[in-house]
Amino acid sequence: MKPENTKNKRTTIFGTVVEDMDNKVKVAYTSAKTGETVEHVVRTDMIVETNELSDGTTAWLLQDIEVSGTKLQVRQIYDCAIDGAEQQDMADEWRERTDEPTQSFGQGEVTTEATEPTQAFGQGSVVADDFDDSVPVVQDTDIDLGNMVADALEDEGANTSGKSKKQTAAQKAAHAREQLYAAADKVQQSMNTDIAKALVQGKRQKDFGAWNFKAGVLSVDVRVQDADGNITHQPMHDSEGNDRVRILVNPTLAGKDGHPSYGAVLNRAIGPNFQHIDHPDVFIPCIEAVDDIEGVQWDAYSFNNGARAGLTIDLSAMATTARKEAAENLGGYLNLDANAQSAFLLEENGGHRCGVTIINSHDGKSALSGFLTVMRTYCKNLAMRGANQQMFKVRHMAGSIAGFDVDELASGLRNAFIESQQHLLSMAVLRHLPIEMNSFDKLLTAFDRQGLITQPTSTIDISHVDKLKDEQGNDVQLSKEQMAKISKITRGHAFNAVSKGWMNPDLDYVKCEEDSVGTMFHAAQCVTGYLTHKPIFADNKRVLTGNAEGVETFMKKSAKATSFFENIAESAVETYLNHTGQDTLGVDDMAHFAQYFADNPSALKVGFKTSKRAKNTTMTSMDDIPEYHTTWKHKVITA
Repeated sequence: MKPENTKNKRTTIFGTVVEDMDNKVKVAYTSAKTGETVEHVVRTDMIVETNELSDGTTAWLLQDIEVSGTKLQVRQIYDCAIDGAEQQDMADEWRERTDEPTQSFGQGEVTTEATEPTQAFGQGSVVADDFDDSVPVVQDTDIDLGNMVADALEDEGANTSGKSKKQTAAQKAAHAREQLYAAADKVQQSMNTDIAKALVQGKRQKDFGAWNFKAGVLSVDVRVQDADGNITHQPMHDSEGNDRVRILVNPTLAGKDGHPSYGAVLNRAIGPNFQHIDHPDVFIPCIEAVDDIEGVQWDAYSFNNGARAGLTIDLSAMATTARKEAAENLGGYLNLDANAQSAFLLEENGGHRCGVTIINSHDGKSALSGFLTVMRTYCKNLAMRGANQQMFKVRHMAGSIAGFDVDELASGLRNAFIESQQHLLSMAVLRHLPIEMNSFDKLLTAFDRQGLITQPTSTIDISHVDKLKDEQGNDVQLSKEQMAKISKITRGHAFNAVSKGWMNPDLDYVKCEEDSVGTMFHAAQCVTGYLTHKPIFADNKRVLTGNAEGVETFMKKSAKATSFFENIAESAVETYLNHTGQDTLGVDDMAHFAQYFADNPSALKVGFKTSKRAKNTTMTSMDDIPEYHTTWKHKVITA
């Protein structure tokens, strides 16, 4: 007997958490009908599974329920837009799924049946750019089926004698920040290093879990049905009897948070050549290798349900004994005068922590890798940078894993520290590159083209445009600049966060020193602070939250931002030395250096791509970069 087809009783929401409540959760997602962001309440008994996607969004797999004799149909209540292949794959798989794979236990091996290998939820092959969004305050005039049911669910069991006072956007933002900080603090309390604690910020606290577990390996059987309807199970073996396809799971999550009884699926289909290496097998020897180095601290953690794990080694305390050696190995970097270099390192090391993060993967999509990480600590800014210097990369293949020498890690830490000092010199140079307001607007265009921020949604009501006439009564042909002035801007969390950080350098995710305000260093703090913290704030009547990003997505963007700003510093020094003819001496007068770029803003160059899809980045004069608002795509609403 075939199982009941339940596809019409299921749906999937992709979005972010606005508020956790008793037996409910308020979520924000993009409506498929209007294209706008809406807030709806979801009952926890509707939720079958919750998964984190690679683009930072959360997926809630929902099914119909019955409450007090009333059937609540999730497909009618929640109408979520699908954004990208990964979301579409998950939505399709959830609707088509009829039951969980069965299991049998024999000869110490778990065998699970499957029709054919498919991707695990949340492990799509397409990694979309992170999508920034905002959560608008739900207006009283928003009347549709979804809001009516959501309001009814939210008010269920509440005191009906009177309505609670409606909160302002600022109050909602403050409340959301308090909840976010409290959730992050709970995870951070178990950590030793400030670098690992910074990774927890930015709504990433739900990603973190235990790392010290052995992954389970399940064999895959193929279910074969003949013409008469008879079903047999055949193992997927090669000619030598070895498994051709295996499933990797985290058994410690068995039966928790909607996961099957055999655990959370880490990799739904791994081939015979893939050799997984358990997190403890690589981390514990690394920990033992650095434990005897005075002042070195570490943290280990997993994320994505244990599919990946990180080991962060904080080298900052080691810096006191390694600075002299590092300085000797930095000779000539950026072509700075020795005195200037020494002064820069003394200042920047006092406000930064440096370390190495090792990432191990179970999902078959990433090699065992080690990265340099740097974090700014000024006024608890805790903005992460780095991850651009890859120390090593080992593929999960039998020969490669066997050849990985953990003992070499400790000796490589000093080299990593030297790399971090080069980065700090670049950051110090940025403090001496002044930026005008007009230049910052153009810098936003460069950020956008590099994928560091996302454009807001700009909407124009065509009825207003039709009313615009020139002196002769003819219709006005609007330029992009004119359209921008009459546009209604919605969403755009990244644009707002970075812009607000530029206008107010004292914001907690920026915290720029007074003598660096209005410089490229200030701009760098706006971007890295935004990426690290994903701040929540009010904008008129809206609460802007932005979507959460996974740990690795954040690290990739952090690396991209670091490379972007380091290239600016290198280009500026080269430009200045070509102008002064001091190539052999190096930059020694930073006041003159800063004045040169203040007097010649066109001499300042940044990495620019002609389009987001362009492969090549060219160092381009700020004069040749368009202002940000002139590049926006405008959505026109017809009457």
